Amino acid sequence: MKGFKPSAPVLLLLPAFVVLAAVVLVPLLLSLYSSFTPFRLTRPETFFVLIGFRNYMSILGNPDFWWAFGRTVLLLTVALNLEMLLGLGLAMLVEKATRGQRILRTLMMFPMMFSPILVGFQFKFMFNDNIGLVNNALQSLGITQDAIPWLIES
Repeated sequence: MKGFKPSAPVLLLLPAFVVLAAVVLVPLLLSLYSSFTPFRLTRPETFFVLIGFRNYMSILGNPDFWWAFGRTVLLLTVALNLEMLLGLGLAMLVEKATRGQRILRTLMMFPMMFSPILVGFQFKFMFNDNIGLVNNALQSLGITQDAIPWLIES
């Protein structure tokens, strides 16, 4: 390990891994830890009292949990199978050389085309001088007195 130098890709990926750990790993571990405590948000001192598997025994012994679990599994099974069959059927329909194939493909592409357009309109609304959420938040926090004209062309 004499003279070990990490490669450029590793160094460039390091901030992404740190953010991923902070956003995903830390809350996951805190949730796992708190599942072994009688933690309530209204009583923060209970976060440090360990009760072992009592929470898990309580939930696994509750018939309402098993009813909800069964309904969830049923819903997932039905929904995923229907989605797969519908998607496969549409793919086979579009792949077949038919007279209206171009129109059908165009109609199926509409949701993918409209999403970026709607996001653009939403950002345009957020940065509006008069009614935009960003200017409203900045003025409410006292950061700025006047509205900032974000969308002007210079």
